[in-house]
Amino acid sequence: LYHLNLSSNEIKDEGMQALSPYISNLYYLNELYLYSNGIGQEGIGTLSQNLYKLINLRHLSLGANSIGIEGIKMLHLSISN
Repeated sequence: LYHLNLSSNEIKDEGMQALSPYISNLYYLNELYLYSNGIGQEGIGTLSQNLYKLINLRHLSLGANSIGIEGIKMLHLSISN
């Protein structure tokens, strides 16, 4: 699987916590779209903890979510290491 579009599915933080372990096992994933899912800091924190496994990820769409500045910081730390 190279492209996963889960946009506009009301995933929210709880759904992101449930999905994140599965998404992190998609080693060949190039594009992940999570646009407009009601994901907040808690959900993005869970995703951030697993992003390092997605070594082929080139595009991550998180627009129209409420991840805030702290969520952006978590993402930054995750992808900069």
